[in-house]
Amino acid sequence: MVERARITLKGVVQGVGFRPYVYTLAESLQLRGYVTNTSEGVTIDIEGEHLAEFIARLPKDSPPLSKITSVSITPLPEHGYGDFRIIESREDSSKVPFTRSEERRGGKGWRLRGAP
Repeated sequence: MVERARITLKGVVQGVGFRPYVYTLAESLQLRGYVTNTSEGVTIDIEGEHLAEFIARLPKDSPPLSKITSVSITPLPEHGYGDFRIIESREDSSKVPFTRSEERRGGKGWRLRGAP
């Protein structure tokens, strides 16, 4: 039986080698999906037969400079990923309503996301 989950980790999990660690652990257990940094922390969408072992080992073998303060696990239906990947960091736009205006208009200050 293939299992899938979305795992969100908060704490000191960015800039400490956490995504490469997750990748190596997932590959060793023949799991598929992805890991990415978000504004919330680290998000892992992962599936495979050894998911329970992955979840058990995740905090035990984590990088020495990391510190997990919160773990959220959401079971999901199978997706059918072909491999495991590290995805480029992304901003969760639903959590960050403002962006720097000079990025688009050459000005200074802040603007509400989606505003002209």
